[in-house]
Amino acid sequence: MARRNATPDEPEPTAGRRDSDAPAASGDTPKDRPISAKIGHETAERALNAFYRAPHGLPRWRDYVEKALADYTERLEREHNNGQPFPQRPTDTLTPGRKVGISPRRAG
Repeated sequence: MARRNATPDEPEPTAGRRDSDAPAASGDTPKDRPISAKIGHETAERALNAFYRAPHGLPRWRDYVEKALADYTERLEREHNNGQPFPQRPTDTLTPGRKVGISPRRAG
């Protein structure tokens, strides 16, 4: 995506940087937590273009992504949990998958 110079009224998008590479912001709190996800190319391009071009009042890419996640989460809570936050997920279980250290047998 070609970049153009940001004007004083328009923030430079930080989408190419990881948040850990970005300078600490005054709004960061000890409870801020980095998460990552791979998303499709078309969705990523549309989101980056919207962040870059649309007037949304959010200074940083992470603010834009956090707002999108919060809005969608609130929608799911309204539609599926009477507008209340969902119960806490279990945190003491491992993600299912192949057992560590055990390789599958090869048919021979």
